[in-house]
Amino acid sequence: MFYVSTSCPTCHQGMVGFCRYQDDTQLGLMCQRCETLYSDPEHLSSGHGQYPPHDAVSEAHPARWATQNEIEMRGWLSFIEGELVPDSHD
Repeated sequence: MFYVSTSCPTCHQGMVGFCRYQDDTQLGLMCQRCETLYSDPEHLSSGHGQYPPHDAVSEAHPARWATQNEIEMRGWLSFIEGELVPDSHD
């Protein structure tokens, strides 16, 4: 998971990573701990997230973490702070 912040403005515990939505046309941000959604990295510090993720429209739910190529295509490559690599022993 590529992340934009190591501290979620909402829960202050999770990392905020780049995610791809189920409709496969949108990129956004989501805290991997509290699942708060954010629309773009430029306004992340304002803490205006959406929690919990809306249940009414399934296409709006994050489907997976975004790839570096998808982040670059969106113009957000400069916002990447790091990458969380899953432990291979899990």
